[in-house]
Amino acid sequence: MVLLDKVKTMYKSLTENDNQRTPITLQNFNIVQNISEQSTVTLSKGWALSLPKTKTRFTDKQKKYLVDAYNDGEETRFKSKPETLSLEIPFVKENDRFKFSPDEYLTASQIKSFFSSITRKRRK
Repeated sequence: MVLLDKVKTMYKSLTENDNQRTPITLQNFNIVQNISEQSTVTLSKGWALSLPKTKTRFTDKQKKYLVDAYNDGEETRFKSKPETLSLEIPFVKENDRFKFSPDEYLTASQIKSFFSSITRKRRK
């Protein structure tokens, strides 16, 4: 007998001969529903459609920071990882003030694509 068939027959015999388990019936549960408090929400047409992405350009401050990080990596041969930079951006300070506001934070994928565009421009 194949192992899988043996397992199936063992499982069947265990479930059929199990006298300790009692089936759960829904007769013991009471369902209470207040009909007067039911609310209906009318959804407008197209409510489930995704909204178009807003395209925002990098600010000069963001570009300068990323170009400086890229150049620093080129000079020292220790290139910054986009994941690390995206985690550092909220904590960068300039003159004891945070350099970037929360709406200027960048994701790792945004930084990665910016670095690849710099590389593409420099190879031409």
